[in-house]
Amino acid sequence: MVNKRNRLYKIQKRIEELGALLNKETVFSLLLIRLVSKTYCSPLHQFLLEDYLQDNCSTSTISETPWDIVVNKQGGSYSVAIERALASLDSHLFFIQELQDEDMCREVNETALCEFIRMISDLAPLDGASLTMIFENVLKREAGSNPTGYGDVCIPSSLVQCLVSLLAPDGGSIYDPCCGSGAFLLGAAKMIPKEKSLMLYGQTLDLQSRKTCQMNLMLHGLEVNLGVKCSNTLIYDQHLSEKFDYILANPPFNLSNWCKYDILCRDNQWRYGIPPYSNANFAWLQHTLFYLNEHGRAVLLLPNGTLTSRNYHESRIREAIIRDGVVEAIITFPAGLFNGTKIPFCAWVLNRERHRPKSMLIIDAEQLEPKIRRTLTEGHIDQLLKLFAKHRNGDLQGRSSSYAVVTQEDIAGKEYILSPNLYTYGRRARSVAAQKDTSRLAACIDVLQATLTDENVLSRLEQWRQGTMDSSWEKTPLLDLYDVFGGISKGKEAFGQGHPMLDLKTIIRHPFVPDSLAASVQVSEEELSKYGIQYGDIFLNRTSESLDQLARCSVAVKDYKAVYTGFAKRLRPKGGRVIYPPYAAGYFQSAVYRKDIMDVSTVFTTRASMDNRKLSRLSVCYPTWDLQCKIGDTLLAIFQNLCFNEDPKQHLLLKTFQELLIEQTITFPIVCFFDMEDR
Repeated sequence: MVNKRNRLYKIQKRIEELGALLNKETVFSLLLIRLVSKTYCSPLHQFLLEDYLQDNCSTSTISETPWDIVVNKQGGSYSVAIERALASLDSHLFFIQELQDEDMCREVNETALCEFIRMISDLAPLDGASLTMIFENVLKREAGSNPTGYGDVCIPSSLVQCLVSLLAPDGGSIYDPCCGSGAFLLGAAKMIPKEKSLMLYGQTLDLQSRKTCQMNLMLHGLEVNLGVKCSNTLIYDQHLSEKFDYILANPPFNLSNWCKYDILCRDNQWRYGIPPYSNANFAWLQHTLFYLNEHGRAVLLLPNGTLTSRNYHESRIREAIIRDGVVEAIITFPAGLFNGTKIPFCAWVLNRERHRPKSMLIIDAEQLEPKIRRTLTEGHIDQLLKLFAKHRNGDLQGRSSSYAVVTQEDIAGKEYILSPNLYTYGRRARSVAAQKDTSRLAACIDVLQATLTDENVLSRLEQWRQGTMDSSWEKTPLLDLYDVFGGISKGKEAFGQGHPMLDLKTIIRHPFVPDSLAASVQVSEEELSKYGIQYGDIFLNRTSESLDQLARCSVAVKDYKAVYTGFAKRLRPKGGRVIYPPYAAGYFQSAVYRKDIMDVSTVFTTRASMDNRKLSRLSVCYPTWDLQCKIGDTLLAIFQNLCFNEDPKQHLLLKTFQELLIEQTITFPIVCFFDMEDR
């Protein structure tokens, strides 16, 4: 057994080394031929598939196996021999013709093929598990270079296990409307006890996925019904006469222009409303519900935007589905679980059974303990399954930091938005942790005074040795203080020359707008005036890959002959001496502000986003003007020093002092003056 594993490991490693010399079509075809030729040395026992043996070998002795044809290189080359071997299988395995549709006679590396064939031949006695491992490794390699073509391969096995366990198939029929390589169908089949059967159905958009799925399942000894041809599932579904016990799917997210409107209007799938042709998310959701039988269950992976979208059509459909009582649970997962992408996502757990209570379980998996770090552990899966089982049995009530059991009335009160943080304690209940700690601040000042030579900074340090100064504080809604305006949007050809532009990375990285801006864009004088940068303007990024990076701010402390990116919003003071601009740079870095951003932000899909609706729920806390000036001028002096200081130790010290200053002069006083739970 050890020697067999070692040989298998060497084969896999060698395949990786050969790389493009062994194209996947040829490798997959060879694995199939080897599978049905269990041993090319014993013709009487050569076929793995029982049906094939009964149909072709029950009454006569076969002189040569398909693998013999390959090994003997019939036809003069391996590529021709592979074609002949596939042709010998064609009468029984109906999808072989699809494999042969590839141009198998195109130029291939005969030396690499010879080496691969020899390695496969040496795996004797051969079993399906060895071929399966080789197949899966090749598939993962292809998925790494083409993630859009093999989307389900990007789903880690732990997540497949979790979703299949939520579905809990117990025999019957299961359908994946966009089955890709068949990962979900395979995962479901593995869970079924041997004494029960599970009929597998699926559909693929393209021929390559169709062949890959057939191969994957066949190597595991499974058959799947993919319909008569590959096609767009949402328009030309291949299983119109079927209703399924289970559906499990990971459809492409945010698919645009997927259908013409006149075709949409004629389709009877859209019981809950016609989905927008600009986004197929709610088409997939309705397609799934349409194909479930009256006791059917489904788990569907979708982008988080399906939980929060305010698009007229999508929000109406979501409301109708929720009111119908078919949504049993919603689970949001953190970014980074899919291999090769940071996209966060959610699982819609659907149940057609009508006798269930109309409550819904909402789980925020990001709040599980211990935290999910790039993969779901057995412990995480166990927590999710236990919560789900308790809810299904009616034993789960109330809410916690990671889940909430909600009613129709609860959801209606939130305008049918399903973002977990609107219902769980989660981030909302987490107050800002801050306490007075002047000793660390004083120690940092001592080191800076001993090492720093910049008088502009040194002259401002001593006043902070005792921490914050007594002051009265006020709180005003953000939009009472600032007018909000979006940034410039131009075609790609306009960038790289012209006027300076404040870009997204600069806003995220710099609390103050730097003197020099690296980005540039061609703009007219009118655009320069409309999207200009003035003293006191605050720029925040309206989109980012994570909530932690969302709505970071950069403050202008002078006028610029420049514009700002369309991925940002400009907050321009409405007038009067209310907020000192350099103080604003400190406030918008504080833990108080970051907590507010978390509180107003729902879950997000491919990127986090900030709109005016969310900004209208924010406030700004500020002390007297004099104290604002002292805090702001100190922060500005530190920033200016950091721009030219090349000493890494001083950089670290200044950054540390900056963080402590914000904590002790902004965050801590606000925590003391205001009830954080009411903020």
